[in-house]
Amino acid sequence: MFHRAAFRLLGKRGFSSSNGHTFTNRQRVQWAIASSTFGGVSLYALLQRPVYNDAPVSKDDLSPIPLAEEADRGLSPIVWGSNMNQLIDLRKGSDICFKTPTYAPNLFSDPVRDLAFSTAHAACVDANGNVYQWGDAFFGEEPVDNNRPRLTLKGKDIISLAVTPKALYALSASGKIYALSASLKEQPVIPQSDKWSWLFFGKGDPQSLHHILDTDVALNSGERFTSISAGSDHLLALTSNGRTFAHPVTRHANTNGQLGLRKITVQDPNNTSKRLPVELGTTLQRDSMITGRVDSSKEAMSSDPVNETQVGFCDRLFEVPSLCGINVQQVAAGGRTSFARTTQGRVLGWGANEFGQLGLGGNIVVSNVSVPTEILLNKFAKRGLASCCVNIAAGGDLTLFTVERDLPTGSAIAVDVLACGNGQWGGLGNGSYSNAQSDPVRVKNISGLFEYDDSVRSLQPLKPYRISVSPGPAAGRANNVSSSRSASGHVIAILDTVAHSGPSPNNDNDPEARYSPGRDVVAWGLNQSYQLGTSRRASANIPATVPTTGDEGRLMCKTSKETVRDFTGRVVNEKMDIEQVAVAGPGLSVVYWRVIR
Repeated sequence: MFHRAAFRLLGKRGFSSSNGHTFTNRQRVQWAIASSTFGGVSLYALLQRPVYNDAPVSKDDLSPIPLAEEADRGLSPIVWGSNMNQLIDLRKGSDICFKTPTYAPNLFSDPVRDLAFSTAHAACVDANGNVYQWGDAFFGEEPVDNNRPRLTLKGKDIISLAVTPKALYALSASGKIYALSASLKEQPVIPQSDKWSWLFFGKGDPQSLHHILDTDVALNSGERFTSISAGSDHLLALTSNGRTFAHPVTRHANTNGQLGLRKITVQDPNNTSKRLPVELGTTLQRDSMITGRVDSSKEAMSSDPVNETQVGFCDRLFEVPSLCGINVQQVAAGGRTSFARTTQGRVLGWGANEFGQLGLGGNIVVSNVSVPTEILLNKFAKRGLASCCVNIAAGGDLTLFTVERDLPTGSAIAVDVLACGNGQWGGLGNGSYSNAQSDPVRVKNISGLFEYDDSVRSLQPLKPYRISVSPGPAAGRANNVSSSRSASGHVIAILDTVAHSGPSPNNDNDPEARYSPGRDVVAWGLNQSYQLGTSRRASANIPATVPTTGDEGRLMCKTSKETVRDFTGRVVNEKMDIEQVAVAGPGLSVVYWRVIR
């Protein structure tokens, strides 16, 4: 039919080119078909690729790899947002922003155990438990190693990381906590040696200088550290016996009472066998003790013979006195806040509270709380329903609690996500842009959800699988630039839809069948650097899915079984369970493949 229409369009008259050549009827038809096909393909491409008036000028070496164009990028992470400090792409400039989810195979292309971001540096743990670091704050003026992260800790079987603008903390499978500097120039390489020394905690390959954190009180037999969480200047650690410890990263670690203790000891720089007492007071205590003016500068503290320029400012973890005897199941650190969740689902919080980020309610008007105080989540539920907290996510000046509530019928439960703190950019997720929220409010679109479960043939609560809160655009002090507030950024949540729909059966003959249906990813909050992946800078005050140009139309985290290698290419496991998880960094977002342990 198309051929006959083209022939009628040309008619029987001769059709000549500019050089006088006359085309036959067959040639005329072929020319019409080619022209129509080219025009149709061009129009389709334009319709599938909208061009926005604020789009940057494209360059060949800066072209991203959209999800739709590269359906099979192996196990590369998916990134979007700002590349400030070269945290998501070491080959490209810091002024580049990825407006939509994009593959980043040059960052790394294998599953990792953990991935963490601070303001200007990042770190990950490969499948073999080795730590790699990168970012402008890490490399400084040093040349970047082939545009790749650099190995800084090897052979320690690291399972998780916690980062601050000043330091990196790595937790090993044996329960040891290693501390490394966030700067490469402060990590002198230990030469290979057959001897043991206080600088070298093993034999064999050379690696960077690191410290192992000790405790102020002895742990019980068989007790070890199982999880860590870091704020801007402090670290929280939890043991297998439910004991809570705090560690000051810098002299500012307790300016808002976030340590939960005031007195610490540090090693005497002039006598390694002697320890010096140091008191870390809050800003409120300094106001009342001195002249009503807060002065936390180094000059005001120069009377103490303590050097905090290195990671070894303090080499110990200190048990939080108020939590002795309380069995804690989870610890979480915001920028200047600390939280502990007990085995009974009760929550205690302490630290900064000027934005209501502790969730203590409007009756508590103090800006700093230095003693762990219980957060009564029951009173924020309708009709005072019994509530049990199952997870805490904190970052910057924003806090989110995942709470299970008993329904009035008593036969089922509902799951709500409550938010409090600085919601200036919509991070509360309740449809408002309030910059202070003391009473935890329900996050819309992800609270009170139910999904049909095929296994039990009934509706079951749809729980968040993972929530990540970014440290905010000004978290801590990167590159020794002081910041008094942590601010707040954006939030990424993964809904546990796979728990009810079930994964797809693994089929080695069908590459597409090895992936599960996937978990939905939603994001909200600050969007100044396109960290929500919407290709627009408008912030969002309610959770929404992350759009993609693929067949599904939205980003989903999947699970799989794959051959897993470490960063050197060595096979760790030929068929290991892995899953995609999301992390919210400073002005950026990343979905990466994580090893399921």
